[in-house]
Amino acid sequence: QGKPIVLAVLKGREKQTLIDFLKTIPKRLQETVKEVCTDLYDGFIHAVEEVLPQAKIVADRFHIAKLYRAAVDELRKIEMRELKRVLTKEAFASLKGVLWALRKKPEDRASEEHALLERLFEASPLLRKAYTLREKLTRLFDKKHSKKSGRRAIRRWMAQVRNSGLECFDKFLTTLENRMDLITNYFI
Repeated sequence: QGKPIVLAVLKGREKQTLIDFLKTIPKRLQETVKEVCTDLYDGFIHAVEEVLPQAKIVADRFHIAKLYRAAVDELRKIEMRELKRVLTKEAFASLKGVLWALRKKPEDRASEEHALLERLFEASPLLRKAYTLREKLTRLFDKKHSKKSGRRAIRRWMAQVRNSGLECFDKFLTTLENRMDLITNYFI
C-alpha cells in the first residue's frame, strides 16, 4: 500500500499504444506491478489484462465522479431550459451562476451560493433529488470501505436512484453494473 507511481502519460486512447508501452517494461518489473488505476475504457482494461494479468485493475475515482456528475449536469441543462420557459425573466435571472454553485463542494460555497441553490431547488425538485443523490455517492467514496461494504453501499445507492424516478443516472447505473468489480476495487 505504497504511494501510487505514474509510469507515463501516453498520447491517444488506443489499446495497442498501452500494450506497446507496457511491453517496454522489463518482464521482471512487469511482475511487480500490483495495481493499475485506469478509467473505464475497455481498451485500457484489456491491455492491462493482457500484459499484466497479475495486476488488480482499479477504476479511477475521478473518472467515476465525472460520469455521475455529468448525469446531473445534463439534467441541469434540461431543467434550466424548462425554467427559462416557465419562470418570469426576473425569477430566471435570479438563478444566474447555478452551474458553478452546483459544481462546488458544499463546504466551499459562499452563503449566497447556498441561497442560489436553494432557489434553484425550489424551482426544480428534480434537480434537488439528483443533486442529493450525487452528493450521497461522493460521500460514499469519501468513506473508508472494504470492497464488500463498498459494494453494498453502492448497491443501496443504486436502489435509491431507481426508486427516485430519475432517469438522468440510467447510463451511469449501467456502467456501475458492468464495472462493479473495478469500481469496488477502489475500496481497501
